[in-house]
Amino acid sequence: MSQKISQMHDCKSQNNPLVSVIIPIYNVQSYLAECLDSVIHQTLREIEIICINDGSTDRSGEILERYAKEDSRIVAIHKANAGVASARNEALYLAKGAFVCFIDADDFYPSNQTLATLYNAAQQHQALICGGCFSDYLNGTINTDFPSILYGYTFAHNGFVEYKDYQFDFGWTRFLYNRIFLLNEHILHPHYTRYEDPVFFVKAMIAAQRFYALSEVTYCYRIGHQKSFLAWSKTHWRDQNKGLLDVLILAQTHRLDKLYNLTLERAHIIATHLTESICEGKGSIESLYMLHMILSAKDNEIFALQSKAIPQALTLEFERIHQRLSYLNHLLTSPLQLFMLILKCYKQNFKCYFRVRLFKKYSVIRIFGITLYERFVDTKITRGGGGYNVVPYLLYSLYIFLNGGSFGRIGGVNAR
Repeated sequence: MSQKISQMHDCKSQNNPLVSVIIPIYNVQSYLAECLDSVIHQTLREIEIICINDGSTDRSGEILERYAKEDSRIVAIHKANAGVASARNEALYLAKGAFVCFIDADDFYPSNQTLATLYNAAQQHQALICGGCFSDYLNGTINTDFPSILYGYTFAHNGFVEYKDYQFDFGWTRFLYNRIFLLNEHILHPHYTRYEDPVFFVKAMIAAQRFYALSEVTYCYRIGHQKSFLAWSKTHWRDQNKGLLDVLILAQTHRLDKLYNLTLERAHIIATHLTESICEGKGSIESLYMLHMILSAKDNEIFALQSKAIPQALTLEFERIHQRLSYLNHLLTSPLQLFMLILKCYKQNFKCYFRVRLFKKYSVIRIFGITLYERFVDTKITRGGGGYNVVPYLLYSLYIFLNGGSFGRIGGVNAR
């Protein structure tokens, strides 16, 4: 009897939902079940759960279908991959709830009361936007202790906050948004592959002017499994620049100086990451050039950067530089190949000033921790049955040793 009543209630909830939960899904088979469980077990039953399977190639689609058969509130949509921004926007247009919230398929809600708490607070205080504290989740531990640059992740007290006093840009998924408000203000996610979230969040906050804050955690963000920025494509880096520029223009237009400076600080960190990526033979030099323009631009020049195009000749030169760096990185991550290349070069242009003769077939010599094997050396390069011209490689090894480097990297600095 209780199960039948619950099913009837869920059917009614789907027709008149109080909250629409939007979940974009792409290759998250390891985490999707935990995410869906945290949503379907919410004490606020009058919800619809719009899941957009954005062209997953793993078992995410199967898992979604299984859950959809068990819970009528789940709307399962399968489509070709078009990016997370497209999936969220499509779901927003399909939503019926008075409020909408967004959760990524590898994250989850910290409590079964989360949506009820958010909805009740938004309704009671007639807030267009209502949200709580953000948290990181790693190996069973929820963390709410963040560095100063993430000052806006938590709230000490419940109550309204004016956005002109807040001026923060991250952690948008811990908030509930009035659906009609978003549609009337035309607030959607830009079609970027990176940094689309801050643009959406800042636009919504500027339009709403204030939001209702809760001191409890309303979102758990899983960390530790994301791809390194070293694996990002050129499109990722370029889109991130677009997002940064969008936020800078919004901040300047609405005189949000704190947000403007915060975004420049983020740009510095991103430039550091990108520099490291380029030194690994990846990333995009063109994007680094644009970041430099963003960071060095004066206030009145920011708007012009949106339409500024990099000359084709300069773009081609960037590509050539990038190709050279990629090749150099390949050599640096393959010390033996680099050793052979240097040997050939010096053999053609210089005399042998120093030679180490190895008499056994598999004798080795170690230079600053680098082991060289005689059997790897092309006999056409050496003379005298196993001679090695090691001076060039010795000098190179000494340079690496003295600079505390490694063969996998030629430079770059780390940043959080």
